[in-house]
Amino acid sequence: MLGRLQMTTDEALEIYNDLAQVIFSEKNKKRKGKDGSFKATTLQQKVEEIVAKKGLGEFILDPSSDSRKGKAFVCAMPANSMANPRRFRTYRVRANENANCKIWEAARATTAAPTFFKRIAIGDEGQAKEEFVDGGLACNNPANQVLDEARVIFGNNRPVRCLVSIGTGHPGTIGLAKPDAFQRILPTDLIQVLKKIATDCENTARELKRRFATAEKFYFRFNVAHGAEGILLEEWNKMGPLTEHTKAYMDEESTYIDEVVSVLCQQTEIRWTIGNVCQLL
Repeated sequence: MLGRLQMTTDEALEIYNDLAQVIFSEKNKKRKGKDGSFKATTLQQKVEEIVAKKGLGEFILDPSSDSRKGKAFVCAMPANSMANPRRFRTYRVRANENANCKIWEAARATTAAPTFFKRIAIGDEGQAKEEFVDGGLACNNPANQVLDEARVIFGNNRPVRCLVSIGTGHPGTIGLAKPDAFQRILPTDLIQVLKKIATDCENTARELKRRFATAEKFYFRFNVAHGAEGILLEEWNKMGPLTEHTKAYMDEESTYIDEVVSVLCQQTEIRWTIGNVCQLL
């Protein structure tokens, strides 16, 4: 939303709230089936509507040649080979380029968590398609993927001021509000995978904090620590309490936020390059 569709933060929040009310509604729940608890076709239709309204093209690759635009990618996991996440980019790269899928397909791939929406097959026209599931199965916190991508695009000598990571709340928010028949028949190994998703992002955050401990004012992590753990993904009607917890967190972290602003805006010497940073990983 913020990258390829060029939305403002307020616009993205408003559209997400409207979207969540539809796709996570009781009306959109499946009665039976193993492929997720919500109808993926509804998500597809709503995203297609949003894309059409923005009028910026329907494919994930941005056709604009404006080099001033920020670059964005989303992660999804190949369903049959989960060693490395795939990156669906808004820009071209020389090597390991993935299919230039439609924006709705990228949205589906990155939301195909097993308990929510079924997997999706993606591929360039005329070529074999590959099935994908939610990238959160291996990189719920994609900070390492961002650094690796930056190195590929900009090279080792590119100066970098800081790395800012923004979480979505306390771990443990993956799951459904009330266990249903679908959840009760989930294989044990899949349940373990879902538990791993819940802790993956914070484990990554702790590891990055440790690795960048000597890099003063380089790594910044923001994540609402209290109040979000009881709010599940499909509980769109609890957005009000979540907003309150977020505002309280931002008040508590105001000094920390000011540090980021200072690092980004003040014309101070840049001490780090992408190569230096990646050597710490």
